[in-house]
Amino acid sequence: MFQRVGLFIAGVACWAAIAFDVAHYVQLAKYQPVRGQVLSSDVVRIGKKYAPEIEYAYSVNDRAFTGKIYNPVDQSGTETWAESVAGTYLPGFPCTVYIHAARPESSALSIQPRQSDWILLGLGALIGLIAIIFALFPILAPHKRCRH
Repeated sequence: MFQRVGLFIAGVACWAAIAFDVAHYVQLAKYQPVRGQVLSSDVVRIGKKYAPEIEYAYSVNDRAFTGKIYNPVDQSGTETWAESVAGTYLPGFPCTVYIHAARPESSALSIQPRQSDWILLGLGALIGLIAIIFALFPILAPHKRCRH
């Protein structure tokens, strides 16, 4: 009984995490693009992962802003990934900055999920679905009566 409850909770937790990630990307899809300029680009180590550290400048309604966020959801990964991202943004070159329309100080250089995010979301959905099915299977299966 407790195993089924645990499976059910794990399945629901997987789906809740997926819903949170999808909701985050839906909000990011509302960000508006503006022109910016790369100020600096580097790679920093964060624990066992690496992150691109890209500083950029942009203006909205004649107000100047700077930002350092590459992607609000995916901020770190492998060293190869971070170097690839940082190498794309060369200091002095123009870039597209995505801003929150109501809060222009909230910005990012990328609002798209990585391919690995979609794979992980798909795996999470599958694992969550399987856990829920296994947790509910005894309820869905016909009951067998014992003969004495």
